[in-house]
Amino acid sequence: MRRAILLALMLAACGNTDMSVDGYDQTCEIANTCRAVYVGDVCECECDIDAISYTETTRWAAERSRKQRRCDELRSCAPCPSITLDCVDQTCVAETGSGAGAASDTASASE
Repeated sequence: MRRAILLALMLAACGNTDMSVDGYDQTCEIANTCRAVYVGDVCECECDIDAISYTETTRWAAERSRKQRRCDELRSCAPCPSITLDCVDQTCVAETGSGAGAASDTASASE
């Protein structure tokens, strides 16, 4: 019984296509050291955006690429709203829409 549960958990983890900033460095000194990234299911068209430290860009892209290979199909999605990056209390943050701060850098999210 334990083996069946363990196997089910392992298979569920292998099929995971969700991206999260958990475990990624989000520290910054200024906004231009941050990188906007799409979070959520990489197989869907979602505009949920967060921010990570620019130093994490390569690791993020590699994880996203691995997870995209698990998708049945990659969708062609409509553009998402513009993103404003900011460094608040030494933490990267991403804002969309009219609530974006004026003193921040505007960017597009990294896949």
